[in-house]
Amino acid sequence: MRREWGPITGIVHGAGVLADKRIADLSPEQFQSVFSTKVEGLRALLDATRPDPLAFICLFSSIAARFGNPGQVSYSMANEVMNRVGYAEAASRGGATKVKSLNWGPWEGGMVTPALKRHFEAQGIPLLGLQEGAQMFVDELLHGAGEQVELVMGSLPPAQKRELRVRINQQSHPFLEDHRIQNMPVLPAVEAVELFLRAARAQGSRLKDLVCENLKVLKGVLLDGFYDAGNLLIVRPRSEGVYELVGADGSRHYEATINSEEQDSTASRVVARFLGTLREAPWSKAEIYGKLLFHGPNFQVIRNLVGISDKGITGTVTGTAERKWDDGNREADSAMLDGGLQLARLWGYHALGKPTLPTKIGCVRIHRPEDGTRPVQCRVAGEVSGKNKILCDIEFTSELGELLATMTGVEMHATAGA
Repeated sequence: MRREWGPITGIVHGAGVLADKRIADLSPEQFQSVFSTKVEGLRALLDATRPDPLAFICLFSSIAARFGNPGQVSYSMANEVMNRVGYAEAASRGGATKVKSLNWGPWEGGMVTPALKRHFEAQGIPLLGLQEGAQMFVDELLHGAGEQVELVMGSLPPAQKRELRVRINQQSHPFLEDHRIQNMPVLPAVEAVELFLRAARAQGSRLKDLVCENLKVLKGVLLDGFYDAGNLLIVRPRSEGVYELVGADGSRHYEATINSEEQDSTASRVVARFLGTLREAPWSKAEIYGKLLFHGPNFQVIRNLVGISDKGITGTVTGTAERKWDDGNREADSAMLDGGLQLARLWGYHALGKPTLPTKIGCVRIHRPEDGTRPVQCRVAGEVSGKNKILCDIEFTSELGELLATMTGVEMHATAGA
């Protein structure tokens, strides 16, 4: 070739084979057949062209190198070697050679068989047309920035939806020992909020603030494995922004929408309407936790009642740190939030004369983090909606009057025996 055409001035390395298998089923020989086609092929080309004045080196890598793909460990690894070698060649040649490692998405042809095409279509990944891909290749090779070695070309794979899996038992969540209904530990609604917020953060939300909306109690979570192996709870995305909490058997227990938004530090109070003339509550603390509320010592977060009226109730509650609920990486102060629901339940006794439990929460907003060691002022504005339902808005403020959190659109229904 050199005698007939002169020195070699460019390399395009586009070789590759597929033999997809999961790691557990992959033999060393099968790995090598895929890996060596790309890696040893590139080594051979570079060795053969060391004396040539190469103007460009263009390597056909794959999007699998960047994002991985089930069953393609050999292929992904080989293409990532292409990317790394591309960077090394660009550095060693000092700008004299344009080096590109193109992480291609799937093309409509070539290595994409009809079966693979159906697989990509089912995942919502559009294929690159032959003319479109060829033009992208030419444009990048001729006009692409020289310092950009590794590029993703074509469609990105859809973001993977990750599940949050939590096993709850006496060792992991000892404080739930004191949240019992009919002598069975039950997951509190505020812990469902915490799990939803944690799952959304695990999905990659980068904003500081997460807002939990439209929390619905579909079926309470009875922790029947609390003293043994525990109960596996799974939080998974259901649709855009909507999450569901399910049990190991797939039973749906909660649903909520999580939005990411920056909070306004000057947010107005939600409990702005006048609560009327507050009078002293008719119950002693012994009556509150001995008769009206089912909560055991770890959940007895109401420090005192300031007053009660026909339009609401106010009191002081404690936070998660003081109650030692911390199981790591909390997004919200669940003890504080549960204190608000406990006050709402007390107001339900005043308004309906019946015990109530939360069935829906319109919105939970965490406006300002609290260290959970100082008392929090809690105000609940309530109204009766029928003979078995109350509606409440709840706000939490620090000792200095700073708005910490709000819970709006809280629906509480009368429940026999709870």
